[in-house]
Amino acid sequence: MENLWKNRWINSKQFLRRARHGLRRRCRSGHLLKASQVKGYGVEGHLPASDPNLDATLLANYVTSKKGGAVCIVRQEGMKSITEAMLEKKQCEELNVYGRGVIYRFPWTSGRTGIMRPCHRGGAIRFLLHDRYLFQNRPLREFQSHLAVLALGIPAPDLLGVCWRRQGFIYSGALATEEMAGTDLDTWLCDNRFLQEKQKRVLFSCGQLIRRLHDTGIFHNDLQLKNIFIQNDSPVLLDFDQARIKPHLPRWRRECNLLRMRRSFIKRGHNLDLFAILTDGYGLSSFNPWLTRLYGIKGFFSDMIFARSRK
Repeated sequence: MENLWKNRWINSKQFLRRARHGLRRRCRSGHLLKASQVKGYGVEGHLPASDPNLDATLLANYVTSKKGGAVCIVRQEGMKSITEAMLEKKQCEELNVYGRGVIYRFPWTSGRTGIMRPCHRGGAIRFLLHDRYLFQNRPLREFQSHLAVLALGIPAPDLLGVCWRRQGFIYSGALATEEMAGTDLDTWLCDNRFLQEKQKRVLFSCGQLIRRLHDTGIFHNDLQLKNIFIQNDSPVLLDFDQARIKPHLPRWRRECNLLRMRRSFIKRGHNLDLFAILTDGYGLSSFNPWLTRLYGIKGFFSDMIFARSRK
């Protein structure tokens, strides 16, 4: 028994040694850079080494501050109000549960309000890790992706700031954007279910926006009805957590994104004829049958795991 525990201790030490060596190798090879090495950031934490889509003029609008163990990058305009809301939840109003957790509304300048969304895990892993991310600063990474999307001219909410805390190799944090008037696409379709011509026009515009997103090389990792916002009958994209920016998106990648959206129509109980209008706006007439089957199987097991009724 003593030898068994000794061997386990030796194996665990070897695992940690290999993990540390792997992280150091990634830093040397350029996969990770300290944020202080990237112009515009004077903070600890990490950023992907390649961010060609970050606009220096956008970064110039943000400043860095620290308090305790927390780091913030916030917009210069309304800096005090944004920082206090993100660090202390000062003047924050708790709103209904949305997506992966609660969101907060706060005033950040005269007559304008912001929305703060704590970063939470999705899928089954959320029951284990909730709002914690191992070895990666996901709040900062989403901030970077959101900035890149704005720089490319894709309709998205104005970005107010990001904050995070690091405890060893565990990160947690939140993102703040300006509040917009309107509602998500799922709610909008329910509210306008009898206005068919209006639905067709807006869904066609949604398809055109997704096509524009893909043509600029952006793969939205969570393309679904709740992440498309309708403001004055025009679509705006939300939630760029884990979004990937590539020089070119192949067809199968584009189809995966759209099949994720199709799955959202099914899960929310909307007619797939509405999804067909969206794909018409995108300019896609058919999907790869194998990808369609794969996403169908994935949806089936997801329903089983989370005990959802299939509509």
